[in-house]
Amino acid sequence: IASTNNSLIFDKFAVVQQEEQSLIDFGGAQSVDPVYKKGLYELPEDFTLNPGMKIKCTVWIYTTQVGHVGMHCAFYFQPTQSHPKMRFRVLHCTQHVQVFSSIQLSGEMLLSEVSTRQILLHTKIRNCNTHDTFFIQKLLESNGTHDLNTVGARALNTNGTHRVNPNEQTAIFIEADEKPPAIEALTKSLGDVSLGGGPQEPVPGGLEQCVYESLKESLVLSKLEAQGSKKGMHFPLLVFWHTNSRVTSRAHSGVVGMNFFMKADKPIHMAVASPQQIVHNFQQESICIIPCKISIFNASQESVSGTLLLDSAVKEIKASWRRTPLASSSAPAGANASAAGRVPGPPGAATQQHALEENELSGCLPYSWCGKLAHKFKDLSPYETKEVEATVCVFAAGCYEIDAFRLQWSFSNTNFSQYELPGSRFCLNVSG
Repeated sequence: IASTNNSLIFDKFAVVQQEEQSLIDFGGAQSVDPVYKKGLYELPEDFTLNPGMKIKCTVWIYTTQVGHVGMHCAFYFQPTQSHPKMRFRVLHCTQHVQVFSSIQLSGEMLLSEVSTRQILLHTKIRNCNTHDTFFIQKLLESNGTHDLNTVGARALNTNGTHRVNPNEQTAIFIEADEKPPAIEALTKSLGDVSLGGGPQEPVPGGLEQCVYESLKESLVLSKLEAQGSKKGMHFPLLVFWHTNSRVTSRAHSGVVGMNFFMKADKPIHMAVASPQQIVHNFQQESICIIPCKISIFNASQESVSGTLLLDSAVKEIKASWRRTPLASSSAPAGANASAAGRVPGPPGAATQQHALEENELSGCLPYSWCGKLAHKFKDLSPYETKEVEATVCVFAAGCYEIDAFRLQWSFSNTNFSQYELPGSRFCLNVSG
């Protein structure tokens, strides 16, 4: 079975008698599952349609055209008793339907500044219909490799949907967090086509399995075409919608798919994971050692090699910490400098000595990397991440801005054109 531009999606074929009653005629089952392969639907080779019987199936229309659209399909079949003059036949069928506008997707994909395993999607959803209001029911990643979280959008309705009025557009910001490898492998092994439920649960949005799989395949084909034009990293998004049409006086549901592509202006990306809050007793241990993890992500389509350099903090920078002043509340009121534990001296000496006591590590660097300071790597494949364990040392409580690190890198297939990427500043909040 073939259709023009693969615009028709065929579900299970039910074998029925002329009286419209179901007939268990094929392997003890009432229906036959067609196999979709290279744009064609095929029934099992041993399937036979006996005289007086017929098959029925539900067909979905998948088209980007609007207006009075003709759907054409052809059924190829052979008689069980081959005849030289009739080895096969082809039955052509044409049906015209009226297609109305629904929603249109656009937007861009960005790498998160928080983690190389997180992607940000700026999704714009436009309602191209002039009469009907559309409700966005669900947003899904078709491969099941990411969990989606909506972080910025118009207020949700009471039923948890996003409302898009006729001829209007809404913007939704989405955080897509990559699933851990163990969870992703378990999802695939269970055949989790619903991206979050077991294999027995229905496909989200009320769609049939055949429709859902066809949409996923169309996104894969779109990805392969884009790879030929070297568009870079992609993210396949499915948007499920629902509307109560004023034109047809019926409820309609559907889904729109789109591949978001990464801009090629930033081939390498770095992110740092560090503790949110550090508590350290500097009276017992004068140095606080803080573990960090620097992730290097290759967002290009070529392998890269490079060196991560951890530099010393510049000594001239104003330290972001301050030692707590020494307690002097034990000295009686009006006591002189010697009574408070200070040695008498010329005017101004007590002030200078007090300043040294407040910040007796003022000659030290604000912070320092320790351990291995140069981390080399080779042939980091496209869309892969290299993680480097690093350690920061600080000497007093305070809030530190860490930015003394950089990445020198180049494409693996070249011995020149080396690039340098400075590290993004991150903060460490240390309390004592």
